Amino acid sequence: MENYPESIQIVDFYHPIEHLCDFAKLYLKLIKKDIGGLIQYQK
Repeated sequence: MENYPESIQIVDFYHPIEHLCDFAKLYLKLIKKDIGGLIQYQK
């Protein structure tokens, strides 16, 4: 920004959302595994 003060800044939303989706898939897989174990334990 110092070298090009008149330049337009572009915010990239695609890559953070891509990483968030990867994290959510992993997290939900772990939660599903834990809930499945809890349900079997209570039977």
